[in-house]
Amino acid sequence: MAVMIENTMRIPVADLATIRLKCKSDNCGSAAEVPIIRLDQATLRCPVCGSVMRRADIDQVMSQLSQALVFLAQQDDLPFDLEFVLLTDVLGKNGE
Repeated sequence: MAVMIENTMRIPVADLATIRLKCKSDNCGSAAEVPIIRLDQATLRCPVCGSVMRRADIDQVMSQLSQALVFLAQQDDLPFDLEFVLLTDVLGKNGE
């Protein structure tokens, strides 16, 4: 029986620089890395298979995400610290 240990990594919003988009085309799985500041302007294509990584219904949301992250990272007087928490699982000694 494996023991699962959960670790966390906290990243301040000002330290976020890039968003990684993983291609879901058949047999690809490659990734495009896009600077957050350019997320709303980028031509999102898979660097390996060339698949378009855009959809009309999410373009506005991606733009809003980019603008929100850039805006929040530039604020020095927020009444809180904004961090993203990433969970990482470390498997026990049996590797299960």
